[in-house]
Amino acid sequence: MKKMILFLFLLSTQGFMAQDAVTIRKNNEIFSIVEQMPQFPGGDSAMYVFIANNISYPDSLLGKGFSGKVYVQFVVEEDGRITNVKTLRSPHDLFTKEAEKMMAKMPIWIPGTQNGKAVRTRMVLPVYFKS
Repeated sequence: MKKMILFLFLLSTQGFMAQDAVTIRKNNEIFSIVEQMPQFPGGDSAMYVFIANNISYPDSLLGKGFSGKVYVQFVVEEDGRITNVKTLRSPHDLFTKEAEKMMAKMPIWIPGTQNGKAVRTRMVLPVYFKS
């Protein structure tokens, strides 16, 4: 009888483990809008200072009249790291390279939260280039 109960217990715990694995996958979801959106440490004004200090207009484009916005998409992870950086639109490949290089230098953000828990959040940042 004890073997039968142990066997049933093992079967039931395997069901719980499988259910937990599904929960983990659901928690890996990337949100676009959350109750508290991610924030650059120090707020938007600190982010603008960071961008200004860490991005340059490409020298080879100076005097050629190129300008515009690069739209950079990225994910703020649950721990605040920036991952999955991808340029959605850019007026020039050199602007793309410069914007992605700047994103690689980003500090740890304050993550977004949903129902009181930190969650992965997708964001888009427009980066302006003007000669």
